[in-house]
Amino acid sequence: MATTRTSTTSKKTEAKSNEVEALKIQIAQMEKKNTETSKKLDDTILMLQSLIGAMQNNKVVSEQNTEIAETTEPVREQSALSSVPEQPRSDELIKVMSLRYGVLNLNVNDHLALRLDKYCEIKPVLYSNLIDIVNQNRSFAEYGYFYILDDRAVYHLGLSDCYKKLVSGDVMNHIDTYSDSQIKQILDNVRNEQKDTIIYNLCLRLYKDEPVDANKIRFIGDVCGVDIFAKVREMHELDKNITE
Repeated sequence: MATTRTSTTSKKTEAKSNEVEALKIQIAQMEKKNTETSKKLDDTILMLQSLIGAMQNNKVVSEQNTEIAETTEPVREQSALSSVPEQPRSDELIKVMSLRYGVLNLNVNDHLALRLDKYCEIKPVLYSNLIDIVNQNRSFAEYGYFYILDDRAVYHLGLSDCYKKLVSGDVMNHIDTYSDSQIKQILDNVRNEQKDTIIYNLCLRLYKDEPVDANKIRFIGDVCGVDIFAKVREMHELDKNITE
């Protein structure tokens, strides 16, 4: 009986020992897995930190580029605004157009320097001569009695501000083809001298029975405060009285 009890106890002890070893193995495996998982987690964290750092760097660079662009843009605009056109050569021919009906004589030192015989006639003038013409006929230049067809000459002759309130012969001759809003903007801006010429030009076209838009003529007259059709009737009456 004693031998049987000792054998049974020994088996139980061996079984427990085996269980302990098995648990140690499981614990070791779990620790190994935890170590591997921790390493992967650390690698993932490092990768994310690298990505975040790169994104922050890109953001800084982008903001710096934006600041540079915002800083240089006004400089570029200022440079464009401050650019000065090259002055024409003294021997260069500059075209000048008459915007007055009838003969326009422009004198220099009491001598005829330029004669324009009719409305919208264009003649070339040496720039050196044009300087004298403008200087001694300044009011005619500023009122738009004649129109310089060269932006460089206009600038260097000091007429840029005046030309903001003047329009070319092309605009004057085709004002009835513009929209109502454009017509009003033009007529509200131009000098009265040019406005009178525009009205007279339209009267002549009606007098000669040229095709025009009657609604546009009426609108132009309303903006200018002039009854254009009444003026045309007066022209016909005057012509009738002369012929009789």
